[in-house]
This record gives sequence, C-alpha cells and structure tokens, in this order.
Amino acid sequence: MTDADIDGAHIRTLLLTFFFRQMQELFHKSMIYIAQPPLYEIKVKGRKKSEYILSENQMHKRMITRGLEGTELVFRDGKKGEKTRKVSDKQLAGLVKDLAEIERTIAVLSRRGIKFTDFVQAYYDGARLPQFRICVEGQEEVYYDKAEYEKRLNELNESVKTEDEEAIVGEDLHEVARINQINEKLKADFGLDIKDFLLKPAKTVSGESLPTKFGLINGQEKYDVASLGDICAGIRQIGGKGIEIKRFKGLGEMNADQLWDTTMNPATRTLLKVALDDAGEADRLFSILMGDDVEKRRNFIQEHALEVQNLDV
Repeated sequence: MTDADIDGAHIRTLLLTFFFRQMQELFHKSMIYIAQPPLYEIKVKGRKKSEYILSENQMHKRMITRGLEGTELVFRDGKKGEKTRKVSDKQLAGLVKDLAEIERTIAVLSRRGIKFTDFVQAYYDGARLPQFRICVEGQEEVYYDKAEYEKRLNELNESVKTEDEEAIVGEDLHEVARINQINEKLKADFGLDIKDFLLKPAKTVSGESLPTKFGLINGQEKYDVASLGDICAGIRQIGGKGIEIKRFKGLGEMNADQLWDTTMNPATRTLLKVALDDAGEADRLFSILMGDDVEKRRNFIQEHALEVQNLDV
C-alpha cells in the first residue's frame, strides 16, 4: 500500500521490483496484492456521503460525465458568429472523448519537448501532421511518409565514415499518428480541423469582443469557448460546479475512518491481484524499466506512452 499520487507509484514500482528480484515465489503463488487508496474526495453540496476517486484520469472522466449532463455545444459560423448549429448529446459525448484523447497526447508530446501549437503552425499541411523527425547538426527535419523518412535516415548514416562519428537516430512520433486519425474524424463528422486548437478570442478594431467559434450552454448559463482545445476544460468546469474537491497528498492526510472505509476494510476495499503470466517477459520489462540502459528505457516509454491510463503529473 502506497500513496495514490506519482510518488506512491514510484515507490510501488520499486517494491514490485524488489519482490520480483528477491522473492519471485510470491508472484508465482499470487500472494501480492496492490491496495487502491483514493487520490480525491468529492463532496456534493447538500449531501453527507463522499465519493472517492482513485486517479487523475478517473477524476477527469468524472468531471466530464457531470459536465455533460444537460450541456449543449454550439458551433458558431459566419464572420460575426450569426449562424449556429448544435451538436447532439450522442455526438457531443463522442467528440469530448476524442478531444480528451488529444489532450492526453499533447501532454505526451510536451514531455518530449514538442509544443503542440508551434508544431501545428510549423508543419500542419491541411490534412496531417508529420509523424517522423530527424535532427541533423541541430536542424530538425520532419517527414510525413515513412518510406521517405527511412530513405533519408539511411542516406545520412551511410555518410558516417568513421567509428568515432555517432550514427544519426531518427524519431517516430507515435502519438502523432493518433492525432491524425482523430483529425480525419473531426473533419468528416463536424467540419472541424486540428487548427481549431489554435483559435484565440478575437476583437474588432474598436476593441469589441467577437463571438467565439464555440459555446457551451448548461441551463440558463452560457460559456464562450475560444478553441477546440478548450471544450473539455469548459465541460470539466461545469462538472465541478456545486461540489467540493479534496486532493489527498498522501495516506496520512486521510483520517482513520476514511482510510479504513476506502482502503483497508475487507468488506469494501478494492485490491489488485498481481499475476505473473510470463516470467521471461516480466524479467525483460523490469530490466528495461529499472535497469541502467537509459536509451532502451526512453524508447520503450515513448513507444508505449499513449497506453498509459493513470498518470499524475
């Protein structure tokens, strides 16, 4: 049992590594369980009972679910936003799911040193973003086609004459492939485009605010939304109305009753049972993620970044 945040996850990984290396029999006998303490407590005003959320990802989903209740999304077209069209409830739920996935992908790209807005402005060709890049003498080269990318990489490495020269390594931006897929869907279903993420509030020459391209309506309240990337945040903001949210920094922040009810009571707790299906594969993964080869670990993390569901940053 460790804290629910990223520090707790690191400690949990170290403990699992220790058990795997020193007490592997515990895995074979399925004797290891992982406790599931909450990261958040939610209190709806006027209600006594609290709701507990296990992770950052689940918290975002919960706020989205609450925010979608009774909410409409409006697209405004025309120079002055005089033409409007509403998105159906079913379409809105699907759109928000795709936008949330792009949000997570943008965060992954950011950790790789790629600022999404700059990347789109520099390289978006109206249909897709480049999925491959090579750094040559401090200059970035990007490629949309894998064959062209591999050809260029081979040409560059053939020019490496001596053993002292380092081979040039390219980079496959796995995350961009998914953004391109979602962009095609946005175009087909809604007439939207990835460049709509770059929109900002605009004003007339006299300083009067122009209507934003998007708007959210919940009951009597209306919210202007400047860009496609702000829609999820706006819905989460609506979802957070009327509730109190507490984020636990660690197990020590919970009182005894909370810790018992959420994490330790055998009648109500949730435990994850650790099963070892393939000892060889487990050993390979532990060696990559906890070993000394930084390059291997970096490549593995980049390749599988989008598979991460619970990331607290």
